[in-house]
Amino acid sequence: MLGPGKAFDTNKYFVFCANVLGSCYGTCGPTSINPMTGRPYSGDFPLVTVRDSVGLHSRLLVEHLGVREVFAVVGGSMGGMQALEWTFVQEPPVHAAVALACNGKHNAWQIGFSGKKAHAHRLQTNDLFPPHPVVALGASVLRLYRDSLQ
Repeated sequence: MLGPGKAFDTNKYFVFCANVLGSCYGTCGPTSINPMTGRPYSGDFPLVTVRDSVGLHSRLLVEHLGVREVFAVVGGSMGGMQALEWTFVQEPPVHAAVALACNGKHNAWQIGFSGKKAHAHRLQTNDLFPPHPVVALGASVLRLYRDSLQ
């Protein structure tokens, strides 16, 4: 899919792929060292949204790489949500977005489930909590899943 003569032809297009803000694969995240404490941020790391990540990528393209327009933004799952968010970015203008394996809005069940997952991540990355809250959280996720089937 990526390379000369393929769908994402690198002879024709500049292909840009950046890490998600807060990811452990290149940007600062919960496992990064907090310079104020000398310890990992863990649960003290600020919440990061898809809009935050797209804003960072937009600034990187415009301010540091001099990009004036984007032909297409393509992403799947969370990347699909980023592709949708890119359609709201003013600079650089985006001509097309391909959002795969994602949705444009969430229903109440999805919001609740996402909240449970976020809570699990906060418990997992904050060493102030003993292990037992994770067990309680797991039980609540199972209840949420069971309730959705009824």
